[in-house]
This record gives sequence, C-alpha cells and structure tokens, in this order.
Amino acid sequence: MTPLSYALLGLVRMQPRSGYALRKVFETTPLGDYSSSPGSIYPALKSLEKAGMVRTRDAHDVRGKGLYHLTAAGEDALHKWLRAPVGDLGEAMLRFAFFGADDLDAIPPFLDSFEAAAEAQAVGLAAFRR
Repeated sequence: MTPLSYALLGLVRMQPRSGYALRKVFETTPLGDYSSSPGSIYPALKSLEKAGMVRTRDAHDVRGKGLYHLTAAGEDALHKWLRAPVGDLGEAMLRFAFFGADDLDAIPPFLDSFEAAAEAQAVGLAAFRR
C-alpha cells in the first residue's frame, strides 16, 4: 500500500466521499503533494475497492456519484498503519493527521517512535555534515 492509499482510507474514514470529492480534497489541501491527478486517485480507489478496503454504497453525493465507505478490512489496514513504528519521517505527519478518537491509545507510542526516528535522522545528518 502506498501513502496515497492510506490517505484515501483516512479521508474516507473521516467522511464518506465520492471519488470527485476526494480529488477536491487533494487539490485544495497540502495532500496535493501526494497527487490530485485522476490518473492516480481513481486507480488507487479501484485497487482499494478490489482489495475490499472500501466500497461504494447507494448513498450519492450532489453530483449523483456513489460515496466510498471504509470496510472492516480498510479500518484494520488503517489502524495497523497508524500503529506501526515510524520509519519514514515524511509519512509520519500524514499518519498523525489521521489519528481519530478510536486511536488515542496509539498516539503516545507513535510519538515515541517518531522521536526515535527523528533523533536517528539527526545523527545521520550530523555525520553527513562532518
């Protein structure tokens, strides 16, 4: 799974949305760094749907498009990603943005892991500078 896939899961968990509405979030927020291109978002949604992590329901947006909803498998994948040790500092802030009320117990270990990864990065940068 890519950071884009996890961002889509996180956004759908926050609020069921159509593919168009998801694209708009990427176009109008810093998430655009991950891609607002229809050529990446729609295939990622189809892949998540094929994997059983999201599904569309009968509810539609104002444009008549089906809304994506998170499935139990998608919720499980998102929870595992949020609770994984921090390895990529660039992805850490994305992960932190998607912690919800059900994830409060995971925030302190996440922050400890983030601190350790940042310290390791700082040591590596200091060695590079020398």
